[in-house]
Amino acid sequence: MDPTVTGSGFGPAPWLLGIGLLAACAVAVLMGLLRRAELRTTALLEERLDFVRRDQENRERQIAGAERSRISGELHDVLGHSLTVIVAQARVAQFTPARTASALEVIEETARTSLRELRQTLRTLQEGHADAPSPAPATADALAERMRALGLAVDRRVQGEPRRLGPDSELALGRFLQEGLTNALRHGTGRVDWVEDWRDDLVAIRLSNHAARGARTGEGTGLGLPAMRRRIVAVGGHLDIEPDDPFAVVATVPYATAASRGAGAVR
Repeated sequence: MDPTVTGSGFGPAPWLLGIGLLAACAVAVLMGLLRRAELRTTALLEERLDFVRRDQENRERQIAGAERSRISGELHDVLGHSLTVIVAQARVAQFTPARTASALEVIEETARTSLRELRQTLRTLQEGHADAPSPAPATADALAERMRALGLAVDRRVQGEPRRLGPDSELALGRFLQEGLTNALRHGTGRVDWVEDWRDDLVAIRLSNHAARGARTGEGTGLGLPAMRRRIVAVGGHLDIEPDDPFAVVATVPYATAASRGAGAVR
């Protein structure tokens, strides 16, 4: 530095200049750190918002998928059994003239019942009451008699003393029986063995018969068995499928879960 300048006595002392320079550098560094922290915080917030958005979209897709499955299951429950009965009776009317009148009566009654249940189901879906009860299936006794009238040999055996069940469990078991017997009518051959085992803490119902030649066994790709499983699991039970010959499905529902959902009965 020029000694004529430093010795003139004008301007700040050199050490003040040094301090100012260091202060300016410190401020610059601090501003850089603050800016970097701001950018990092903004990036983290954007990542968090993106995660929340993706999570919300996944939840909405899951809810929509579950609702589609529920609707398809409801429609299958309402229409699958009825249409199977109508087709079976139409064949009776076509190939057995002596039974044409009775077959047409069954077709009319089944179609009326199906339409009534379908309207109730659609009304429930339109009003958005996801927890509203589904149309109740026929009672076990009535269902057994209906299937016998269609030509399906049903051997029903009850072991133990039937207990009180909640409405959800009653509906789930009713749909299980309806779907199982309908599948036996469509895909099976020979007698259906229907065994109800009312134990100390649960009820187990087993339906079994021999599959017709060429009939599909196992879980399959249809809607009936998945919907049946969802209903049974929803009331705390489980569904077992025995794909061997004879093909069998077994629904097990505990009394504790059934009783906690209200009073009812499977007769």
